[in-house]
Amino acid sequence: MKRVRKLFSAEEALALFQNIAEGESDGGEISDFEADWSEEDTDSDYEPHPSSAAPTRKRPAPPRSTASETGRRQAQNTRETQREDAPASHSAAAQGPGERGKDGTVWEPVPPQTVRRGRHPSQNILRETAGPTLYARQAVTDKESALLCLLDATILEHIRDCTVAQARLAGAHAWELSIGELKTFIALLYVRGAFSKNIEMESLWSGEWGLPFFQSTMPRSRYRDIMRYVRFDRREERMARLSTDKFTLATDVWQWFVANSICCYRPSDNLTVDEQLFPTKARCRFTQFMANKPDKFGIKFWVVAEVTTNTS
Repeated sequence: MKRVRKLFSAEEALALFQNIAEGESDGGEISDFEADWSEEDTDSDYEPHPSSAAPTRKRPAPPRSTASETGRRQAQNTRETQREDAPASHSAAAQGPGERGKDGTVWEPVPPQTVRRGRHPSQNILRETAGPTLYARQAVTDKESALLCLLDATILEHIRDCTVAQARLAGAHAWELSIGELKTFIALLYVRGAFSKNIEMESLWSGEWGLPFFQSTMPRSRYRDIMRYVRFDRREERMARLSTDKFTLATDVWQWFVANSICCYRPSDNLTVDEQLFPTKARCRFTQFMANKPDKFGIKFWVVAEVTTNTS
């Protein structure tokens, strides 16, 4: 006997589904696509399940994509591909700036693959040969001339004049200092720093424990007087400059020394910059306290050092 199929309208099928008990349901979730009913479904064929009186519905075929929808999908896929292939610098920029310096400069990481290839800018090309300059090679003939390239006559005369002026203010009106004695004093300072760290100055002239070089070069009393009066600036001009320059006690000598160093030596392209604390017990405005340094108190300098020769 041929089985007769019964066709249900959309309203009848919906009422039938609502009356189904929970035990007769398959427990599956109905997707938005399956629940999207329309009047076009009236021609669909329904066949009741053998074990249930509830009819089942055929899944309609997915709608065909039109030309406009296909174009939109292709454009979306292209944008996603470009987003995945974008360089890492764009993602880093989207996350925000890297590190910000005290002066407001923002430092961002630049991956090697994003560096622009081609000719380097003219300001980034090193055209000078590293090492002593022509001026230094012509001026240096012995150890003394090498020292005078850095401490030239201008610096020595300035220190001599400031030292004699300090002696006059201290009441030593007949006290004088020559350029030769000042050079000898500077040489003893170098030797003292090289041979005797944390050794008292008086012990260097000791007949039993001292160095013969000190005894034969300058009397201890003369060395002590120069050390007491030595100055690097004019005291009568100091107060006017302290308001704008805390390092005014040695600014002139320091700037001349840096200028002479630049004239005598050209560094290579491998440089490093770091701070260095020179320990001192002097009480002046430009000393600093740094708890992470071994000596704690001293003068902090920013030093540019050459990697290949350890020159700073």
